[in-house]
Amino acid sequence: MITDTAALQRTIEHREIFHDEMLHLMRRIMSGEMSPVMIAALAVGLRVKKESIGEIAAAATVMREFATPVPVADTEHLVDLCGTGGDAAHTFNISTTAMFVAAAAGARVAKHGGRSVSSTSGSADVLEALGASIDLAPAQVAECLAESGIGFMFAPNHHPAMKHAGPVRKELGVRTIFNILGPLTNPAGAPNQLMGVFHPDLVGIQVRVLQRLGSRHVLVVYGMNGMDEISLSGETLIGELKDGEVREYTVHPSDFGLPVYDTRGLKVGEQGRVGRLHPPRARRRGGAGARHRAAQRRRGAVRRRRRAIDRRGCAPGARGGGLGCGGEDARAVRHDDAPAQGGGVSGEDILQKIVAVKRDEIVAARKRRSLASLRADAESAERRADLRDFTGALRGCVAAGRPAVIAEVKKASPSKGVLREHFVPAAIAESYARHGAACLSVLTDERFFQGSVDYLLAARAACPLPVLRKDFMVDDYQVFEAREMGADCILLIAACLADARWPTWKRWRRRSAWQCWSRCTTAPNSTARCG
Repeated sequence: MITDTAALQRTIEHREIFHDEMLHLMRRIMSGEMSPVMIAALAVGLRVKKESIGEIAAAATVMREFATPVPVADTEHLVDLCGTGGDAAHTFNISTTAMFVAAAAGARVAKHGGRSVSSTSGSADVLEALGASIDLAPAQVAECLAESGIGFMFAPNHHPAMKHAGPVRKELGVRTIFNILGPLTNPAGAPNQLMGVFHPDLVGIQVRVLQRLGSRHVLVVYGMNGMDEISLSGETLIGELKDGEVREYTVHPSDFGLPVYDTRGLKVGEQGRVGRLHPPRARRRGGAGARHRAAQRRRGAVRRRRRAIDRRGCAPGARGGGLGCGGEDARAVRHDDAPAQGGGVSGEDILQKIVAVKRDEIVAARKRRSLASLRADAESAERRADLRDFTGALRGCVAAGRPAVIAEVKKASPSKGVLREHFVPAAIAESYARHGAACLSVLTDERFFQGSVDYLLAARAACPLPVLRKDFMVDDYQVFEAREMGADCILLIAACLADARWPTWKRWRRRSAWQCWSRCTTAPNSTARCG
């Protein structure tokens, strides 16, 4: 079995720890056999590499093994409203409010929670402020659930083995895999869940982890305003598991017949006000407002009272379950493993490495889907009708005397690392459009730039601007893939392409009435290829 040091080395090399290995490592942590130094090193190594779906699922499996369970006979329709927390939005605890509303509407809620992560209003904080006892034995929780339809499980009481990782987590002070395990480990075994997450990347990841763990019906949500809740101020990304299948889409307050609210009305202040700001009390005083609406949205999601949404406006991954992701585990967003320029490695060497990786990715993609099938979809009448005029948008700005700006949606680079930690492509695209950009350029390379096809889909759905797919194009397959995913233009980097390929690409461009932009970095490239 893998050693602690070998596992750490695996994370340093940005390689995945396999399922059985992760089970072994997590059992060592939970049983107190792994040293605090190694727990910290491994947690940080996984964070830097970015945890895969398989790694998270294995860790959650072990955490469930070590948990103190709540004895519930019939769990089929049991639901949990537990999120990751940590969105730093400082709102009142919406999921706890929704627990009461959902139970009053007939749901059986086994809520798993703890104290606040980033505000003064954690589940336990709210319930204590309201006079409820949170230190109940498992049998008492089951009794509450049977009598009232609500059972609250205070996380520290049900996960005693986490004491071995607790001091390390506190001293590190940064998010690690432990921050996302709690909502995956309901002690009552609730197979249905509404989970809020603190980052949009976690929507697709957590819903697929719960799929592997055998959940029945799940909604994982991220409000595009930065909340780990269904948002009242704009769109919300949702990953839904139902009937064994996962799909991703967006919802908006208008889909529920609600107006858009300012989220400032959801914020709470000091600890002493938590109970008084809790919406059930506020509503009795006639002060419901946005807080009451937020609770309704959560309750509405539990009762599945949402409307169907046009798939063309869906969130990342909605078309085809995550185009170009290369399997479930590839949804983990990876940090750069390319050497930084200026560290003794030339830009040409880096480019050669990227091109080699691209060719391997294309071989794998062709095995999953034939070029003929992809091309048929890419050249369909529907795709042609949906094209936005990239060059025309730039020329229109010039004709109007305005700067013709191509604004870039880019999360990271090999040389600079992560450029923007809180990275929400749709919000960035909306901002660019609002401030006068002519077009967008979206990085889709995953391995070296931490880009994603999902980012392009989200950016294009969020605004009317034409969108260029910025990637390292080395094969026809990528061209048709870009069109099929909705890109209006592609970037061809001359140094990535053999001279013999250029006539073929030019003929295809003329025949398809699609737009390609070329980037040439040397005079010979410019003369021979772009001229």
